[in-house]
Amino acid sequence: MEDESAGEDEGDGDIDRLTANINIHGSEDEITMAEYEMHRTHKKFVVRQLPSKGLSFQVWPAASALCWFLDEMYWHHPTIVTAADENTRISSCIGQDVGSINGGELNSSAEGYCELDYVARLLLQRRDDKQALKVLELGAGTGMVGIAAALLGAHVTITDLPHVLPNIEFNASVNEEPLQASRQGGSVCVKALRWGEEEDVVEVGHNFDLILASDVVYHENLFDPLLLTLKWLLLGNGEKDSNPILLMAHLRRWKKDARFFKKAKKLFNVRVVHRHSALPGSRLGVIIYCFTNKETKIITALT
Repeated sequence: MEDESAGEDEGDGDIDRLTANINIHGSEDEITMAEYEMHRTHKKFVVRQLPSKGLSFQVWPAASALCWFLDEMYWHHPTIVTAADENTRISSCIGQDVGSINGGELNSSAEGYCELDYVARLLLQRRDDKQALKVLELGAGTGMVGIAAALLGAHVTITDLPHVLPNIEFNASVNEEPLQASRQGGSVCVKALRWGEEEDVVEVGHNFDLILASDVVYHENLFDPLLLTLKWLLLGNGEKDSNPILLMAHLRRWKKDARFFKKAKKLFNVRVVHRHSALPGSRLGVIIYCFTNKETKIITALT
């Protein structure tokens, strides 16, 4: 699929089915608990929201969409998330039963292969140690996406600003039982990471296969600090085949968002890997992007 700016993206998936699996208990003026069920694996977890504390303490459509994408990727390529066998091959998901889940086929490129295959191949070529996927979530908010990744078997480091961490730690602890029950071997740790602060990146480390982010493009004054952090993480170790990839879920709300993606494309390969249709009453849907090192060979065909 060709690169596109955020300002040109339209949705063509179905996010309604995704959000229908979230049951929220409480009101906007109090603590709410959102129960989430992943559509493919049917793994369940809960997330505490604290709406009165601000935007970082709520679940947003982009986070739900990224959980959907991870669950779909695990369904088609389970060894990508857990442990890779040396004979693991990435088979095409084209033609597999996806219509009943998202109201249409998974996004395919002009060359005719599924975008999930593209992401799976990128991850597989970085995982020569055959261990479970090592994941970093940026600007995690409630930690919903990182917890979902852990339930699928990944070792996840969930990060955000220091004042957000207590709620993430609560959400991680309240999901310890389903995490153990899943028997996938996943784990969660929570750390502070301030965008643009190199010492925080050093503390968190670079040893990741996959970076996750949802709804992190909002305040324009944070564009450059976020891009700087992504540069340290995606380009930091100098070896193009061992740098992580980034999956970013974004719901465009303002025209200024396009400026972030314009800047990002000067540093990274930026590729649209999935689209969801708009929620009722909204004109645009969530777009999921894949960011890679510009020196990374772009996979254009299945073998």
